Amino acid sequence: MGGSKIRQRKFANLDGLIQNQVIIFDRKVKKMKVALIYTENDIWAFGIRSISAVLKEGGHSTKILMVKGLNGGSVPNSVMERIAATVKDCRIIGFSSFSPGSNVARQICERLRRVSSKKIFILGGVHAMMNAEECARFADLVCVGEGEEFMLDLAKCVREGKSWKHLPNAVYIENGVTVKNEVRPLIKDLDALPKFDFSFDEEYHLTEGRFESVKEVNDSTIPIMFNGTRGCAFSCNYCSNAQIKSIYKGKGRYVRKLSPEKYIKALQSIRKKFPAAKYFNLVDEDFFAYSKDQIKLFADLYKEQIGIPFECMGSPRNAHKEKIVPLAKAGLWRVNMGVESGSERTKREVYNRHIKNREVIKASDVLSGFKNVILNCFIIIGNPYEKSSDLIETVELFKKMSAPYFLTIYNLIFFPGTPLYRMALEDRIIRGTKDSGYEMNFLAGYNYQHHGWKNTNLYLNGLIYLMMGKVTRNRMGMLPHIFLDLLLKPGVIAFNEKHPSTIKFFIYVKRKLWRARSMVIKIVKRYILDPTVLQKKATGALQVKSNSMDL
Repeated sequence: MGGSKIRQRKFANLDGLIQNQVIIFDRKVKKMKVALIYTENDIWAFGIRSISAVLKEGGHSTKILMVKGLNGGSVPNSVMERIAATVKDCRIIGFSSFSPGSNVARQICERLRRVSSKKIFILGGVHAMMNAEECARFADLVCVGEGEEFMLDLAKCVREGKSWKHLPNAVYIENGVTVKNEVRPLIKDLDALPKFDFSFDEEYHLTEGRFESVKEVNDSTIPIMFNGTRGCAFSCNYCSNAQIKSIYKGKGRYVRKLSPEKYIKALQSIRKKFPAAKYFNLVDEDFFAYSKDQIKLFADLYKEQIGIPFECMGSPRNAHKEKIVPLAKAGLWRVNMGVESGSERTKREVYNRHIKNREVIKASDVLSGFKNVILNCFIIIGNPYEKSSDLIETVELFKKMSAPYFLTIYNLIFFPGTPLYRMALEDRIIRGTKDSGYEMNFLAGYNYQHHGWKNTNLYLNGLIYLMMGKVTRNRMGMLPHIFLDLLLKPGVIAFNEKHPSTIKFFIYVKRKLWRARSMVIKIVKRYILDPTVLQKKATGALQVKSNSMDL
């Protein structure tokens, strides 16, 4: 960072800042107005919604701005004017983003800061947390760590006219020196937090270049997303969790979960704000990490009090039949599972993801026994560290898994701050953030055109991309099984790596077909399909066809 110095600030009694893990608010402090700006393309923003709920519980008021659709590009002047007008009465402006939205957050923060010297600007979220020293150059301070108590303390300091420079979690630049205050302990009990703020009071969404006040989301084509867990048991090199775990070392238990009872109450609350939504998508890193008794309780409560279909994410290691049975009875229709690669070497040496292929195969066997539950596997491609043998091993894993199932292909990104990003820097695969691919949508298909390192093993990566979609006994996505052995012969691989025009053409066709599929499914979901049929055995075939389009 241009040779800037760093000063660490620690506190003698940091644990005393959190009293029994219950957020304490001093009622003598008058109300502050805080703007919370989220710059990703979704509306869920669990981080700022939790912060907003805590601030409101503490007597403050908030505005939530969803700056969607800019895709990491330049922020138009018209949008900046609307943002400035919306937050003009707010003294504190907080931002949250992952890496894809970080450029938009930085632009808005910098431009507002130039004309609003009396406001306090904070960058937060995963990207700022992992790149705090860099982000501190664009804001008054960066929040490294959970933001609920931090923002509550900051509001109190600003309202009383006191310095905030002592606050735990704060990172800021003072006289050319980067000051990093100690990180406060993790919140132990998630049940003690208020529900995510989906009140839609003073919430504004950027839609087609203008901000609109939102009171509810009446869209039947999207599921209701919810996350009742903080942290992940794994430390995969491509993910933020590995770095965040190191930041929180010694600060408490990293993985924490809502109790089943609190989870259900939260789902009941949020469902009221999405009246047209037809199912839930539970995005906890590993929902199956709940104990068997907890899952049984959750399933009983969900079936009784919620009653619509849901999907969840789960680790192959915890996909036990005893857990799937009650969830399937409660309405589970899809399990999203991170497989990432079929290469044991890649998972061990590159990804630091210690899930064996035999665990994946066993999980697919278990889930294949549930006719109304779909298995959807996440696979990462475009990895320059993989050899052709690694990619072939991935295809061989697909063959051994119990069909039918589905493949969702992720495009590898070297997210700034992750161990894999640092590895790629050291190995000179990338030069820095600009060629890390952080701006890409990792679900937008195999995007190899803009970064040279994406062209490694283009043919085999392209083949796996063509397999995205439904896998049956007869085919993998677009590829019939009878052709696989031919397509994977060493001579065929060598020829197509040297002459990639054919695979490039099919990648292009697949991308166009997949976009068309998405449009058709959106229409189907809106006007035709009632997702409650996903629970009925008699319509199992309709379930699969409607949700995958068999590409």
